[in-house]
Amino acid sequence: MSKGTLLDVITVAALFVPLPGVNVFLAAAIRASIVVATSYAKGRLSRSGDLEAQAAGASLNIMSNEASIPVVYGQARVGLVLADVQQDPSQVKTIAVVGALCLGSGGGAGIDSVQKVYFDDVLAIDAPTPLAGATQDAGVQSPWKTGVAYGTDLWCMYGLHLGADAQTNDTELDSRFANWSTTDDARGVCYIALLMYYNEAVWTTGRPNVTALVKGQKVYDTRDLSTVWSDNPALCIRDFMVSVKYGMGIPTAQINAASISAAANYCDVLVDIPGPATQKRYTCNGILDPADSPQNNLQRLLSSCRGEIVRIGSEYHLKIRQVTTAETFELTTQNIVGDFEFFRGGIQEAPNRITATFIDPAQKYQANDVSFPAAGDANAYLTEDNSYSSQAFIELPFTNDLYRAAQTSQVLLMEGRADIGVALTANREALKLAYGDVVKVTHPTPGW
Repeated sequence: MSKGTLLDVITVAALFVPLPGVNVFLAAAIRASIVVATSYAKGRLSRSGDLEAQAAGASLNIMSNEASIPVVYGQARVGLVLADVQQDPSQVKTIAVVGALCLGSGGGAGIDSVQKVYFDDVLAIDAPTPLAGATQDAGVQSPWKTGVAYGTDLWCMYGLHLGADAQTNDTELDSRFANWSTTDDARGVCYIALLMYYNEAVWTTGRPNVTALVKGQKVYDTRDLSTVWSDNPALCIRDFMVSVKYGMGIPTAQINAASISAAANYCDVLVDIPGPATQKRYTCNGILDPADSPQNNLQRLLSSCRGEIVRIGSEYHLKIRQVTTAETFELTTQNIVGDFEFFRGGIQEAPNRITATFIDPAQKYQANDVSFPAAGDANAYLTEDNSYSSQAFIELPFTNDLYRAAQTSQVLLMEGRADIGVALTANREALKLAYGDVVKVTHPTPGW
């Protein structure tokens, strides 16, 4: 019979036959260098608690010259990286609070927008308007605004700068404070300047902790050649890989555009969720720390769509495991030579329950957990394992939806339990296969 097999790195390596007279170890090394893969799967079955700490820390206001400014893909809630807090010498009841929210887009156009600003988790500014000076009050909520006279019935004004590479300085800060000038423009950094007029009936807890809901990077879409905000994982992954500002700096010519477009289309497909309702299969919403390694940040982005980056020849391809049609070429006794090697994962690679930690907007963008099978549900996998519990934990830093987190847990668990792997050697005909291809194997040795 025939059986569809997803080619893995070891399988691709095994497609090359050692040449006569070539040392077998050298040949193996050559074969193994054909494909380089980076996957969401690396270290996926472990939870370090980093995501819970990151989510909690992202909502704090930090003043440090060593604090990194985050990158926001999709939509996320972030706190301020404070640049300045000072009293206005000519208006002593006014303090200025100036803080960075995130880095601007790699293309230089700034981020998309800031949706909301919160003071101590209370909505303070709804849909703030970008403006060149901190004199804006549009969207300021009660009790910080009951009129339009600053210091009388208006207790907060702001200036919002979206991080364009060509942005200019905040004119109101420049006019009020001697240490601000026309050269203090923070180009490439999205920041907000808040002027707070003291009124004990309004500022009941003193200076608040400020957070903002941000729609972040504008990314290039290989499908229509536009550069706009998107939470499509494939487009965000490509943006990070090519960015010389906060990413990996890979030349665009080395990114396979067709694979990005195909993955982007797959992510955009609407799937059913309880309700009844539908939503996109995958989205990418979260925060990257530029101070972390590019490899770690890429893996976090790949977690949003169960993706893999594979280098084939001179190009990087984005692969997402999905149901697909097998290649017309088949592996049979006519092209398979030598022995088969079979291997299986251990109990840690084949758990009977997976718990995923994700960012939950319903919990003020803090970490939350979901399990498959859910606690209390019948667990056929546990029964298969003679009631021996084997749990695994994953972190999904760019998933902000319970159903997507649960679906990812389900797929990973089922993949882990279908854990028979095979390595084989084939003749040069098999060179037409590439990493990620689904191929039929018909051979009497394994009975396929």
